[in-house]
Amino acid sequence: WEPFIEPWPCFLSWQQQAAGRLHPPRLKIGIRAKQRLDVNITSVLLGESVLGHVRRQLDLPRAADTLQRYCSEVALSHSSSVDSISDIQSSGTDDTHNVSQWREVLPGEEIPFEFEAREKLRHRFCVVIKKENFPEQQPAKRQVSGSTQQIYRQPGHTMYLLPTMVLSNLLPCDLNFYIKGTSIKGLLKPGKEAVLHSADTSQNMELGVMLESFPMCKELLIPPGTQNYVVRMRLYDTNNRLLCLTIRIILRAQGALKILVSSPYWLINKTGSLYIYASDNSKTDAAGQFEEHELARSLSPLLFCYTDKEQPAMCTMRIGKGIHSDGVPGWCQGFSLDGGSGVRALKVIQHGNKPGLIYNIGKMLCYCFNIS
Repeated sequence: WEPFIEPWPCFLSWQQQAAGRLHPPRLKIGIRAKQRLDVNITSVLLGESVLGHVRRQLDLPRAADTLQRYCSEVALSHSSSVDSISDIQSSGTDDTHNVSQWREVLPGEEIPFEFEAREKLRHRFCVVIKKENFPEQQPAKRQVSGSTQQIYRQPGHTMYLLPTMVLSNLLPCDLNFYIKGTSIKGLLKPGKEAVLHSADTSQNMELGVMLESFPMCKELLIPPGTQNYVVRMRLYDTNNRLLCLTIRIILRAQGALKILVSSPYWLINKTGSLYIYASDNSKTDAAGQFEEHELARSLSPLLFCYTDKEQPAMCTMRIGKGIHSDGVPGWCQGFSLDGGSGVRALKVIQHGNKPGLIYNIGKMLCYCFNIS
């Protein structure tokens, strides 16, 4: 089976018009939509519904002409349609017939056409059956044709229908996701979840994630029979700097997975000044920071992780270059992101004989969100 009409967002308006001198009372109905209306015409629909109705209402030659004309108009309209008609409507014309190219098929005339082949939309789900403890399972006796037969009363059962995959965004920013080789993709707001009914967990899946300024990633392979585990996903920003996200996969039931996407740390600047962050002893700034971060304070948390396992897990920071354009900011002493507070001195070296500047950041709290 397949839906005859696909979901179609539209605006419906109606108005009851009073009788006039030239027309009786009538109801005026208007429909406006930016998206095209997709209608699925299958061979079963044509063979059983349309032809059966037409044969009952019309004679056979007229039915054939009517059906051929109907199919031709639909096919020609579909072949020239677009996903959005906003461009057509913005041309200034009010002729609604210009949205689709209707072509009349005269009696006896033949015009070839074809329908667009589409895969059926399948919604997968998992079934979990839980055996309850009430009522108690006990045999009951009854008389059947002179003999005694024992019947076992079964306790109650609870059935759960679970989606094959649920993706949860635990990041403070929008998340774009996709499954490689499929049509599954979408956008997740912070703290939201996406239910992926069409994900097939019985096959190998490659999950990809992209963030703002992080357009590249190394897809995560999720094989069938995946159990509970935590893994890192590698993302790269537009300067090819690495950010590792934490992917936690939870097996809710056989074939039903929940995937949590998070970052090892969020760095939140509450001081009102400009700071640039990096891993201690790293040769580059942390991923996700660009030239504009040197000039203006970012209001969004910075996603941070340690990318070099050979170096100690320490973070460092400096003043943004936009504060003192004639000075050279230096990195402060490394500090841990495992919580706590302290004081760090951020130095700025000035040219000439000018004394250096020191910014003392007191009672610096590190809000660490680490679920790995």
